[in-house]
Amino acid sequence: MKRVALPYIMTLFSYGCATMLSAQARNTHWLTANCWLSFSTATNQVLPMPPEMGPGGLMSISDPNGQLLLTYSGLAELRDGQFQLVENQQSAPMFWGESTSLFMPVPGQPERTFLFHYRYFSADVRKFGFMEIGPDGVDGQMSVTDTGTLWFMLNPARKCTGIAHANGEDYWFLTQAGGTNEVHAFRIGVLGVDEGPVVSPGGVVLAPELQTGFMVASAQGDRFISQAYNVMVPNETFIELYTFDPATGTASLQHSFADMSGQYWGAEFSPSGRYLYILKQDGVDDGSGNSTWRYTLYQYDLLQTDIESSRLTIATQNYFLGGMGFSKNNMALAPNGKIYINRFPTSGFAVINAPDEGSMACAFEETGWSMGECTPSVPHMMKYYHDDLGLGAPELNEPALSVWPNPLQDKGTLRHAADGPVHLRWSDALGRVVLTGRGMVIGGQLELHTGSLATGQYLLSVTHVSGRSVTTRVNVMR
Repeated sequence: MKRVALPYIMTLFSYGCATMLSAQARNTHWLTANCWLSFSTATNQVLPMPPEMGPGGLMSISDPNGQLLLTYSGLAELRDGQFQLVENQQSAPMFWGESTSLFMPVPGQPERTFLFHYRYFSADVRKFGFMEIGPDGVDGQMSVTDTGTLWFMLNPARKCTGIAHANGEDYWFLTQAGGTNEVHAFRIGVLGVDEGPVVSPGGVVLAPELQTGFMVASAQGDRFISQAYNVMVPNETFIELYTFDPATGTASLQHSFADMSGQYWGAEFSPSGRYLYILKQDGVDDGSGNSTWRYTLYQYDLLQTDIESSRLTIATQNYFLGGMGFSKNNMALAPNGKIYINRFPTSGFAVINAPDEGSMACAFEETGWSMGECTPSVPHMMKYYHDDLGLGAPELNEPALSVWPNPLQDKGTLRHAADGPVHLRWSDALGRVVLTGRGMVIGGQLELHTGSLATGQYLLSVTHVSGRSVTTRVNVMR
């Protein structure tokens, strides 16, 4: 039986918008409290949860073809794609909800999976660990490797996310360290977690009462959101936007959002990464002297220099938008390019049908998907996977691209997956081409100059001599 060891570290690029299209098959199946949602056909399906799953399905992962591979239920049980118990499970770990557990493929071995999870041992001892699951049991039955859980981080915050590594093979596991303002990024290779994290100082210091929340990354892997709320003071909540360099594991605080109160809400990026949606919860008077919850859905344009001033209100509803169900984050980007929002305790999702369109063109529907007796909740998942590994998934032919540092001042480094001549085109927030140039990528790198560009956010399109083109977002700071 294959054994897992604790080993090594690496670095990541950000991906152009087109590169996430074939990777969503890993997220084809969603489990809710009592239903199984499938995006594997042209029509979304609502299927009954098999009785052996018990109440409270929390997450799942599919193989690169979209076939269900593993599930995790509210009974703290691991089951395979046929909902049979995974062999060699240890005593059920305490997972603390979906924002603290995450399935991630073993690099280069698409039939195998890592499960990362958080455990509370005592008020002073909390840990993140991982276990490996593969077809090692009798007759190829899915089984946990003999090593069980390997613990690798002491006293983390109660949240995590995963981002694909720029080398096209590995991944990053991201969390935050309790009692600090540090983001910790661990490189995940074929043997598991590397020897130590890449540590990046960030925003708010996570005192014990602020260590619960969620993290969610963009499909391109160049940004992520971190939310923290005060379990003792419900209206003290923080949400912060970070940029991330998938080639080095380095994170940088880009923006702290203002006027955010309440505990349970959500955040999600549009498929291209241009727009960010945030769901805010407030306690308000319903007009008759009674208190109720109000949920407001905002859209932010991340191409704008002043992110805060780009905020638009998409919808405001009392109570029936964003109730928690079994989720920490209330919003998720589905394989069909739409964003789904919990309407717990009602039986359905609100839907953002065109999340890459600005303002009301995003086509928000409060009752976008009604599901009978199904209790909605959204999964905790990665957005991009290296799935060109031989199980029939289409290859990702777009070259990887990143710029570091980001924001740029006068010059920096462009990293490109293919050597050779390239054409550079910079476009501003209005889509106008403001600067062009040419260069030669050597050893995967090109020195990048910002010329006369003013402070702001730009789209940099790089066209290789082969004709392939990829685009990434670059901030310029003077």
